[in-house]
Amino acid sequence: MGSGTTWTHQAELTASDGVSPDFFGFSVAISGSTAVVGTDSPGGVYGKNAAYVFVRSVTTWTQQAELTASDGAATDGFGRAVAISGSTAVIGAAGKNSGVGVAYAFVRSRTTWSQQAELIGSDSSFHDFGDSVAISGSTAVIGAPLPFLPRHRGAAYVFVQSGTTWTQLKILSASDGTLHQGFGSPVAISGSTALVGHFSRTSMIGAVYIFHV
Repeated sequence: MGSGTTWTHQAELTASDGVSPDFFGFSVAISGSTAVVGTDSPGGVYGKNAAYVFVRSVTTWTQQAELTASDGAATDGFGRAVAISGSTAVIGAAGKNSGVGVAYAFVRSRTTWSQQAELIGSDSSFHDFGDSVAISGSTAVIGAPLPFLPRHRGAAYVFVQSGTTWTQLKILSASDGTLHQGFGSPVAISGSTALVGHFSRTSMIGAVYIFHV
C-alpha cells in the first residue's frame, strides 16, 4: 500500500481452498478496495478453475467469494484473465467450447456475487475469446487474439451493460493488422478509451492500438 512515495507490503493473499497446481495469482485486478485473483490450473485437471474476490477493511484483506462458471468444464481456462470495475467483474474462459472461448460477467449485491451473463462474440471466426478482459464502468472489452481462418488477425470485442443485459457494441481490429500477430491480447479500458495490444506486430517488436469513442 502506498503512503506518499513509500510503498509497504500490506498482505499476502491465498485461496481458502488452494491446491497445487492452481497457479493462484496468474491474473489479478483491483477496483477500490476489492481485488480479484484468477487461477490457471494446467488443463483444469489437477487444480481449480476459479477466480477469488478479496475485500479490504482498513489494512485487513478477507476472501469474500469464489467465482466459478455455472457451466464450467475442466479445460475452459476460467480465471486466466480477470477484470473488475466497482461491483462488476469479468472473467475470461478462453478454452471454453473447444477453444472458441467465452467471458462471464458477475455482479455483487452487498456481499453476494452472482453470475449475470455469459458473453460470446457475434461472429463465428473468433478464437481464444476471453484470453484478455477489461472493464470500466458498464463497458467491457474482450480480447480474441487467435481467430480461425481466414482472418487470423485477432480482434477485441466491446460490450456494454444496461441493467442485467450485455450487448456487443463493436468489434475492434487493427487497421494495418497482419496475420498471426496476436492483436487482442492484452486489452485495457478507462472511460471511453480502450487499448489493445498487438504483441507480435512487426517481427515481434509489438504495438498498442488506442481506440476512443
